[in-house]
Amino acid sequence: MLIVLCLFVSYSGLAQKNLIFNGSKVTDNRIYITLNGTEIEYFTSKKSEDSKIKIIPDQKFSVMDGNSCNIYMRWLNPLKYMITWKDSVFIDDRDKAVTDFIGLLASQFGTSVTLLNKDKNMADMKKTLPEAIKSNKIINGLDKGFNSLDLTLLFVQLNQNIDILTEMELNTINELVPLLTSLDSANSKKIAEELDAAFISLYSETDPVEAKSKADKCKKNISVYEKYFQVNIENQRKRVLEKLEEVKINNALLNSLTRLSLDKFLSEVNNNLVTNRALVAKLSTVIEIIDESVADQSQNPVTTDYYRIKGLSFDSGEKFETSISISEYKYNSESKEFIREREIVTRKMMFEGYDLFAVTVSAGICYSNTTLKGFGVSAGVAGDFTVTEDDITKSNPVTALFLNFNLGIGSRYLSPLAQIGIDPTKKRPFLLLGGGFSIPVKGFALTGGLIWTWDPALNDLSVGETVYSTTALDKDISYEFDVQPKGWYLGVQYNF
Repeated sequence: MLIVLCLFVSYSGLAQKNLIFNGSKVTDNRIYITLNGTEIEYFTSKKSEDSKIKIIPDQKFSVMDGNSCNIYMRWLNPLKYMITWKDSVFIDDRDKAVTDFIGLLASQFGTSVTLLNKDKNMADMKKTLPEAIKSNKIINGLDKGFNSLDLTLLFVQLNQNIDILTEMELNTINELVPLLTSLDSANSKKIAEELDAAFISLYSETDPVEAKSKADKCKKNISVYEKYFQVNIENQRKRVLEKLEEVKINNALLNSLTRLSLDKFLSEVNNNLVTNRALVAKLSTVIEIIDESVADQSQNPVTTDYYRIKGLSFDSGEKFETSISISEYKYNSESKEFIREREIVTRKMMFEGYDLFAVTVSAGICYSNTTLKGFGVSAGVAGDFTVTEDDITKSNPVTALFLNFNLGIGSRYLSPLAQIGIDPTKKRPFLLLGGGFSIPVKGFALTGGLIWTWDPALNDLSVGETVYSTTALDKDISYEFDVQPKGWYLGVQYNF
């Protein structure tokens, strides 16, 4: 039992070295944060923005209204600043301390207690910006003759060999020219430049209202682009392919050259279409990111420039830990990518249910004064033994394990406390109940109270009866808890 006690104190005391009361109180399930340089600052709705303070590493929040909280943040352009979260849920160490202590206490009464510990890992599988916006290389046309070099070279060759073309071949080619001219003109539209300007404009915006307005305009442009692709590119390309079936030049070399050049041109058109559609899809993703960033605006009249970026909840008996990281991105016009440049700041925040008491487990020394009943034997003349009853008075130090409930009154130097103590290392363990005060800044406490213990009782034997060995007496004794206090104690605990 002594080994068990030492292990229990060592395990439970890992998080109990400092007497820490509740963290920053969250009274209405919401906090407001803002990025200030390389620091994250926060304030609660009960205070004004002027009262915001820096979030320290491992910041602790105590939620007073249930086990949930909403985090609002002053708007940051999500194309320039990426916010990521990493969540974990833990068993509340206060519940753990109480549960383990009660289990140890209950075992003194012969009651088995089973602990069911559960660990959860939550992960926000939120899509990141670099994963959402993939890289695409832009293919630009060449402005020589036709916009397409392949078409220019082809018609130079055809003009040079116009004498060997039949009238029918020449008429078919002339019918094909306006189709190719129209498709070539549509294919040369500088969509990449227009989209680049849209990306730069959205990336540079610092006002959420303007960002939303620009995103809405871009959303309308996407419909225009899709219609343009369908009518001016796909339909035109289909007509060219249909007309191309009629083109048959008798001269094998010129026919092969014509086919090869037109195939290359149509392939270029198709590749350009695929690239432009990918860019439009990228713009759609960017618009979704902007829309999401302004979707949940604070309804508090004094914090309308804040938007909810996270909602969290946890069960009773649990703590919720989240790590927020803010990284800065830059826009690359050539690749149309948003590239991570640096990590600005990372902070951990712990959320737990508010409680008026700080719960600690501590080992200490008790100076007690107790009177205990005991049974023994006295030797007779004939070598036999007679059962006797004695009262044993003890006044000596006793080690004990304490569960302390420290009342938070806002002082680092004094805190009232109530405590339950047990000493499970003895055959007749003590149960202690009392109170006192602690000095939170040093983890020191002075306490006092009453002591209860287990009294021996005879089953078949009685006082004055003759027995022939002390073993017979030991086997006949049983122990029962006595509800009458056996004395008092003065306790000292340190470094809990």
